[in-house]
Amino acid sequence: MKPIILLDWYYNMSAAELGLSAQSFSDSSPSSERDYHPDAKAIRAARKQGDVRAALHQLSPQLQRVIEAAYNPGPLATQLRLKYGLLAGILARNWPPEDASSLENLVGVSKRLLITAHKAFSIAYKPSINKSVWLTNLEKSVDPYSSHS
Repeated sequence: MKPIILLDWYYNMSAAELGLSAQSFSDSSPSSERDYHPDAKAIRAARKQGDVRAALHQLSPQLQRVIEAAYNPGPLATQLRLKYGLLAGILARNWPPEDASSLENLVGVSKRLLITAHKAFSIAYKPSINKSVWLTNLEKSVDPYSSHS
């Protein structure tokens, strides 16, 4: 299963682009917020990170946890990652399986969960559209100043 590059960036690289990595807290760090002037790359990263976070918040908590497990694996999942790829973090939550059939079942369920989570995220993440059509229409329907025929 292929990763969604945007989610991989969000969980594994966005903090560094925002200048929030451990190396950024050196002696040359700004002494106050007024001294901090982010560069264009950090501003773009912050906007992109906000868009991803907004899309994730539209998903159910279960799907959010599935995506986080897939893209931000713990130590056990890191060991399983070579064999199971993105499923490793999801599998690690129920590791070890009792037997081979339990493992097969666990892999199947994890795959379906991740496919569903990927589809839901792809639908929710639309940075070029500020509002969905249904939301705009709903707002118009409750606007007392809009004309109703």
